Amino acid sequence: MNPSKPNKLVNIAMLFAFLLFFVFSILHIRKIYGTEPAIDELTKILSNKVNSIEINNHKLDNPGSILSALSTMCNLPPHHSHTINNLKLRIYTEHNTYLLKLQRDSKLPNEYWVFFPAYSRGVIGYICTDSLNGY
Repeated sequence: MNPSKPNKLVNIAMLFAFLLFFVFSILHIRKIYGTEPAIDELTKILSNKVNSIEINNHKLDNPGSILSALSTMCNLPPHHSHTINNLKLRIYTEHNTYLLKLQRDSKLPNEYWVFFPAYSRGVIGYICTDSLNGY
């Protein structure tokens, strides 16, 4: 029997174990510190009764279109753009007030990048809506 064969198998198994550990560690860190807590919290907020919504301190008469857009928030592939027009969106529920930041995409005027600063540092998703055109 070739003595180097078991060593190669051991090395391959160790490399595989290390890569598996690395991948699961990254996924776990992303779950704890990434977008998942923010998305989970926003989902809970949207599933409860929202009393009112303000954009840049102006109360919306009909928040339904914004709530609808937020409920369809998704991830989009990168398209080499940046954000403009920072909007502060406050959601008022029976028990709390939540602040989201929306930033309009520089190339797609009806696309907004959604940030939830209390739960995540970065973008948590994207919405597409024409109902924010006046802001």
